[in-house]
Amino acid sequence: MAFAEPTETVRNRWTVSVVLVNVGINTAFFGPIQVLLAQQAIHFSEPDKEAILALVTGAGAAVSLVANPLFGTFSDRSVSRFGRRVPWVFIGALLGTIGLLGLTVAPSVAAMLLLWCLVQLGCNGALAAITAAVPDQVPIRQRGSIGGLSSMGTVVGILFGAAVGAVVAGNYSL
Repeated sequence: MAFAEPTETVRNRWTVSVVLVNVGINTAFFGPIQVLLAQQAIHFSEPDKEAILALVTGAGAAVSLVANPLFGTFSDRSVSRFGRRVPWVFIGALLGTIGLLGLTVAPSVAAMLLLWCLVQLGCNGALAAITAAVPDQVPIRQRGSIGGLSSMGTVVGILFGAAVGAVVAGNYSL
């Protein structure tokens, strides 16, 4: 039953998967934001770099406001042999990956904007689904520890994104 309180202890493999999804999502969010989008904005127009970055990140933020509740609603109502949430995590990760790969060859500010919005759509969609998986799957007695580990994945992802951004700064292909 979809609304029954989970009672079965979640396995370590499931917990590791949730943590790794959070690491990946936050790496995808914060690597580009911290370094790469700014460098791309400079590449397109040094004098307008701030305006370009503001436009791209602002549009991405607007998409995230819609993507999170939309994907959350879809994953609430889904039925699949993989569960309610997994297909939406996968679809979100796929969209985010396509957007990130596309950003590496974005030929214009318009393409950069659309691709960053695709990243935000996908990553926020995956985030909504994986976040909702915790109360779906984790019994009350484990929620604090699983929630803490999941949040640790968020912080590690932010740090990893910063490291990735710093290492590849200036090495994206245009």
